[in-house]
Amino acid sequence: MNAQFLKEQWSLIRDKLREKYPNLTENDLAYVRGSEEEVFDRVERRTGVKREQVESKILEEIRFA
Repeated sequence: MNAQFLKEQWSLIRDKLREKYPNLTENDLAYVRGSEEEVFDRVERRTGVKREQVESKILEEIRFA
């Protein structure tokens, strides 16, 4: 996901991640512009799901929302 898309869609992406992975905390999902890699690294560490899988699932859900 590119930085502009993340910035524009972050609230929706965050909500989808929370639904899919309820063990994620606010700190895990804290997004700061320019720290996109860190957010997905935290999600990957907490869920055990590879970043590419997380991104593709979220993009798919957003596309069909």
